[in-house]
Amino acid sequence: MAGGANLKGGTFEKQITNAFYRVLALGESRHFKIGDNKTHSVELGKKRQMYLNDFKKFLEEKGVNKGKINRYMTEENVRNFIEERTDNLSAKTALDYTAGFNSLLKALEQTQVYVPANPTNNDFLKNYREEFRAEMKEMQVETGRYIQDLS
Repeated sequence: MAGGANLKGGTFEKQITNAFYRVLALGESRHFKIGDNKTHSVELGKKRQMYLNDFKKFLEEKGVNKGKINRYMTEENVRNFIEERTDNLSAKTALDYTAGFNSLLKALEQTQVYVPANPTNNDFLKNYREEFRAEMKEMQVETGRYIQDLS
């Protein structure tokens, strides 16, 4: 969505708080809302705050500490962030992290926040997930364990 809103707040911390509350849906039923990527549990909320804080740290390490954090969620930045963040993780953890971060981007987009990476149509994150799945299957074969369906 090219004309979407920015997150409110002058600092990344305030913008992260705004993002958290935009996607928060505690107490709302999620069972009949297909494609709803909002935060329906406290545990998911904690993970999403972690994702946002991790992305903030990534930007700060690159020398970026001003502007709207959602505007920095470009395909290139998200790709570099995911590569760095999942570098030393197991395939399963990397897959979970990538899927979780992607779900957060979709939730932001669904709440009318502009996300340049276009999380609804992001082939670059899909490729990472496929890589991690292949690595997981390979590990299961090597250890004699089998997973029927990783999709």
